[in-house]
Amino acid sequence: LDVSGATLKGSFDAVTTRLYAHYAVSDDAKIYVSVSEGFRSGGFNPAASVALGAPATFDPEELLSYELGTKLSFPENGLSVEAALFYSEYSDIQILGLAGGLGFGFTGNVGEAEIKGLEWAVKWTPIASLTLGFSGDTVDTEFSSINATSTGHIVGDPIDLVPDYSVSISADYEFSWSNDA
Repeated sequence: LDVSGATLKGSFDAVTTRLYAHYAVSDDAKIYVSVSEGFRSGGFNPAASVALGAPATFDPEELLSYELGTKLSFPENGLSVEAALFYSEYSDIQILGLAGGLGFGFTGNVGEAEIKGLEWAVKWTPIASLTLGFSGDTVDTEFSSINATSTGHIVGDPIDLVPDYSVSISADYEFSWSNDA
């Protein structure tokens, strides 16, 4: 409902595409390239926030992403490696803001950003029952334009809640307690 008690209506839909091609250099080495679109629905802001000046609706977000990667395996050493470079153009970014200085939250579209990075995963099976893993990524995000009149972001700022680095280490050991378990 909006502030007048009327029901707000809207339609937020999209058809997204993905193009993907890969080439097997050998049985143990593959390269791929991908171009894909992403979409997150728009929506409606709370009536109390709209009464304090927030917009009634916010637009969908869109993402155009490019990726170049490889998958390698070295079966004689029990090793597999995956790595990918990516670049994304992110538009109509939805950010939570405050209306009227009273703490009423609303969502607005604040601008565009670029996202680029590298992700990797390495798995090694030194013995049949044990697999060790190391994976992670490094990501650089940056607002490339701001179209909001009131926001805590400026061109060049990173996108909120996106870490610069992420790393994971794992160890899996498989065994059987008995023939039945």
